Amino acid sequence: MKTTKRKPHLPPEDDTLIRLSELPGPLGLSALSRMGILTALDDSTMYLSAQALSIPGRAAIAQTMVPLGATACTTLALWVWLGGTFPPNIQIVSHSHYRELVHSRRIMVRDRRLSERDISRLGQLRVTTPARTACDIACENPTRLGDISPVNAVLELMNEFDVTPDDCLRILWDNTRWPGHSRGVDLINRIAATRKEDGTVETDDDAQDKP
Repeated sequence: MKTTKRKPHLPPEDDTLIRLSELPGPLGLSALSRMGILTALDDSTMYLSAQALSIPGRAAIAQTMVPLGATACTTLALWVWLGGTFPPNIQIVSHSHYRELVHSRRIMVRDRRLSERDISRLGQLRVTTPARTACDIACENPTRLGDISPVNAVLELMNEFDVTPDDCLRILWDNTRWPGHSRGVDLINRIAATRKEDGTVETDDDAQDKP
């Protein structure tokens, strides 16, 4: 499919993000960051850390950075569903490619087929469902995930949102041409083999917490 390069058409600005010009100088930003009140996206834009403690809050933050018509996926979707550290880039499903940075972050496009059943709508944000996000993470080259453990990320999505290995395998076998498909199938099958009787799966962190 032909793709185009363009400037990202972002949603209209609202009060979700805070600009440096709204604060009493750099010392105010530094102090508020140290206190954990604000989290910086770049040198001039930040968000309230408390807003990122809920899924609707994180979705509102992500929505300001996702081009209109695109869908948040992979590590951005993972952040929306589970929280943690905001990812170093903006990963989306789109048929366009974007050259300009958004808050010092590159927009990384996955030009893949996306059915309506793979999309959740959180406010105005389109984001891949937990199951689809788990599949994308499982297929991703681990070197592109930074500090994220693909196994732990997939397990957390499964445990938090009642996603099963079979749910993921159905998605994967419907999309056999995805890059990293065999890697994703292997990871999901390994998780299925370690599933506990209550239906949950144990993360590496759970294992480390055992006496």
